Amino acid sequence: MTTFTKIRLNPHRREGRKLLSDPQRMHAAVRAAFPPELDESDARVLWRVDPGEHEHVLYVVGPEKPTGAVLVEQAGWDTLPAQTADYSRFLGKLTRGQRWRFELV
Repeated sequence: MTTFTKIRLNPHRREGRKLLSDPQRMHAAVRAAFPPELDESDARVLWRVDPGEHEHVLYVVGPEKPTGAVLVEQAGWDTLPAQTADYSRFLGKLTRGQRWRFELV
């Protein structure tokens, strides 16, 4: 099952600033949210951050549900837990000929 996860990051917390200012550190934190033996043969772990004024939103797509609690505890808000949804339902509805826009960073 492919999952889509949303994690709100607090840029006013020290660890939040560290993650948001260093893509390698963010990548390591995202990858650490998954088990080391994660099978990526069918799907890779992809992520992006959308900046905002008071919060930044981290989106993660992966082959299974990540443990977002660590990221929330270190760099987010305890009252705003990570939200994960089944992404395979969306992927299953894609059909040939559809057009979609996306941004690679």
